[in-house]
Amino acid sequence: MVAFVFAVSCKKETATATFSNEGLNASNISFTPCHGSYDKGFYNPDSVAVRCYGKTLFVTHFNLGVNCGWQDIDVRCRLSNDSVYIEELEVIPLQANCICETDNSFQINGLAPGTYTLVFRQSYPTIYQRVTL
Repeated sequence: MVAFVFAVSCKKETATATFSNEGLNASNISFTPCHGSYDKGFYNPDSVAVRCYGKTLFVTHFNLGVNCGWQDIDVRCRLSNDSVYIEELEVIPLQANCICETDNSFQINGLAPGTYTLVFRQSYPTIYQRVTL
């Protein structure tokens, strides 16, 4: 029997400015330190967990690949028809020669009730997640 234990420590909170699209915005962005490295030939596949509460989506993107020199993450959202395009962009003061993984959490506010497809553009392959508010 194999058991997987997931523990998160040292979660960094940030007040990064975010892009908004007619009332749509991402807020309360937080992320974990690097916990995996592509340069060692091992990486975990991306996955997304979304929880809806009222008009707010609570999103966690697990194993987001970022440059090892990253310092912060900016989340940008854009609404087009019934799709919400999400870009998670690392702020890199000094480019490093490796890629690592982080777990990025944030909230999306400003959506009207309905069914949407979340499109995570920084993932490979791109992640599509259907949600209903």
